[in-house]
Amino acid sequence: AWTVVWDTPATMKVVDYAQLATWGVEFDDVLESARLNLAMQPFLGWESVEGRIFAPRGVDDYDGARVFLDGQLDFLPFDSERVLFHPTRSSCAVMSIDDEEAIAIAAEHALAHIGAANRISLTPIVGGRDGWARLRLEPEHRAYETCSRLATYDQAAAYETQNRLLSSVVGDDLFVATYSPFERADGSLSSYCTWSKGVEALLPEAEHVAFNSKESNPFLVPWEVAREVCSDLLEPTGHEPIRWRVLDFPSAIDLRILRDHEI
Repeated sequence: AWTVVWDTPATMKVVDYAQLATWGVEFDDVLESARLNLAMQPFLGWESVEGRIFAPRGVDDYDGARVFLDGQLDFLPFDSERVLFHPTRSSCAVMSIDDEEAIAIAAEHALAHIGAANRISLTPIVGGRDGWARLRLEPEHRAYETCSRLATYDQAAAYETQNRLLSSVVGDDLFVATYSPFERADGSLSSYCTWSKGVEALLPEAEHVAFNSKESNPFLVPWEVAREVCSDLLEPTGHEPIRWRVLDFPSAIDLRILRDHEI
């Protein structure tokens, strides 16, 4: 998703659709103007760590966004896809997708920005001239666990913001369930949401679902299992991040099936 900021010496404001309507312009036009403005701003260039991890020399809040300008990364000494970590407005790092150690170092650095006030995104992306996508690593990769942890924290923050907005809209008609991170026994980070009996709810798509009723103790199952067994009870809502409306609680038969996959 693209965000455009209207920045003046006295104030900073995200440009929303109400502002676009006031100006009488389309978002794509404003985005193009923002790109042109950024390209014309003074820039001190890039510095590197051992020619492997590249970061803007300056401390301007918009320097990290330069990676999305055409040709800005053509100087890099590798032809492979580029990995971008941009955890805060003033922290940005670019490296080769083939440099496993550099990715691991950058991931640990990003992890230190979880509580930063000027956060952009903890989730690394990969791409270049043909576009960008979320970085997905194999479990054997050195940075796999750290990047998974970053993505979970990022998703939790996105759902928290969405939770506040949805709760103010639906009021008491629906329960807007929470996306909750938790530590596994092996130290890795995962997430869950709670599906309670007798409660109409909007569930976030967490990694696990906790089923809760007065008749039995709560238990946890992987999201994929819950979705397969309870497909007729889940209705996608079209929100982003994705939400699922709970139409009912699983039957006794379904609960027995689900318990076979309890973690």
